[in-house]
Amino acid sequence: MAWATLEYGDRGSAVSGLTRGLHYALGSAAASAKEQSSYDYAVQRDVMLLQRRARIIVDGVVGAATWTVLARLKKPSGRSVLDARAKMLIRRRAKTKPAGDVVRDRIVSGQNWLLAHRYQMPYAQVRPYPHFRSNGTLSTSDLYRGTDCSGSVTALCEYGGARDPNGLDYDGTGYTGTLRGHARATRTMIALSQAKRGDLTHYTDSDHVAQLHEDAGPGDVPIVFSFGSFPCGLYAATYRSIVMVQRVEV
Repeated sequence: MAWATLEYGDRGSAVSGLTRGLHYALGSAAASAKEQSSYDYAVQRDVMLLQRRARIIVDGVVGAATWTVLARLKKPSGRSVLDARAKMLIRRRAKTKPAGDVVRDRIVSGQNWLLAHRYQMPYAQVRPYPHFRSNGTLSTSDLYRGTDCSGSVTALCEYGGARDPNGLDYDGTGYTGTLRGHARATRTMIALSQAKRGDLTHYTDSDHVAQLHEDAGPGDVPIVFSFGSFPCGLYAATYRSIVMVQRVEV
């Protein structure tokens, strides 16, 4: 069966099928509504709980491995928790995404993995920055060695398959200054309203940089992933004063 990939921000009947399955799987531990069409933070939290219980990669993204866990779970009647209608909708939604979308989806998947391990990875201005393995995780040594804001976004771009936003061919170096210098040299500065998941937001204070967790929309303030000396987490893009937005080249 061809499985669709669902993640934060998705909407539609396939999400409703997912939440029905999550409620059968998690019972009273589920935070989302039993049948909702928007993949919000509550759904993401439930997905990560299911992934943690199943001992698969905890990234909050529903791909083949997570669907397989759900499909193998049975109701008291012996039927799969994913009903025939849900499977049809999921199969219908499964389609090849444009290359740029695949890159950006991988970046967000890496963000979710870091979020799930935020209390194990210290803030540290060390180089070379960590390198994600092909399965979307960091080695124990990279995890405990830590990273900083520019190191994290560079590592995520490398894992996603984007071009090095520092313009250094991923040589293991680069800081906020090289990110900004490359953005100016390549004229990849854009308006926040044009930004997509994976693009970078630069801030006036402390030379901080964060990375979009979702696409921006007209009149919307998107969410960014931030790994800094303050707690790693998701914040509104305007939680600090933005000095520039850098488009990641995919």
